[in-house]
Amino acid sequence: MKSLRKIFFACVFMILAVTASAQLDWGVKAGFNASTLNGLSNMIGNGVDYKNNYKPGFHLGLMAQYTLPVISLGFETGLYYSKIGSTEKYS
Repeated sequence: MKSLRKIFFACVFMILAVTASAQLDWGVKAGFNASTLNGLSNMIGNGVDYKNNYKPGFHLGLMAQYTLPVISLGFETGLYYSKIGSTEKYS
C-alpha cells in the first residue's frame, strides 16, 4: 500500500511539474535594426548641406514569458542589446 501511495504522489508531482513548466517560456530574440535621426535638418542654417542616412545594426537579447492559462493573460520581460545611431554628413 505504501508503494502505491508513492507512485500516486510521484505521478501527481510529474503532472504538476509539466503543467508548471508550460507556463514559463525562455528564449532568445534577435533581429535587424535600421536606425536614423529625424529633425536635425530644421536646425541647420542656410547654405549648409546636411545628409542623414540610416545606420544598420542589430538587436539581441534574452526573454522570459509567463502565461496564466486560466485567464489567457501573459507577461513578457527581457534584457536586450540594441545598436542604434545614424551617419551624418555636413558640407
